[in-house]
Amino acid sequence: MNSKGNELTAELVVIGGGGAGLSAAVAAAEKGAHVIVLEKRGLGGNSAIAFGIFAAESPTQKRLDIDCSRDELFKQAMEFAHWRINPRLVRAIIDKSGD
Repeated sequence: MNSKGNELTAELVVIGGGGAGLSAAVAAAEKGAHVIVLEKRGLGGNSAIAFGIFAAESPTQKRLDIDCSRDELFKQAMEFAHWRINPRLVRAIIDKSGD
């Protein structure tokens, strides 16, 4: 709805404009759907404050001689979040990230 009270119509309304929401909206639009994305935050939703995509000790990193240990990635992730996230969960995710 705009400031004049006009209604908007769409075949699909995506709630959340983070990485997943925008991906869903683009995929639907590419197939011809009229899509509206609703996001209460700025561009990128929660994805704008996420740590990003990462892996530690992956086969590709090893092949390219990229040194990225699980311990170093854990430390970076925890410091990035100011230690306000669940360390056991972060460790579990990182330990599987290079698989």
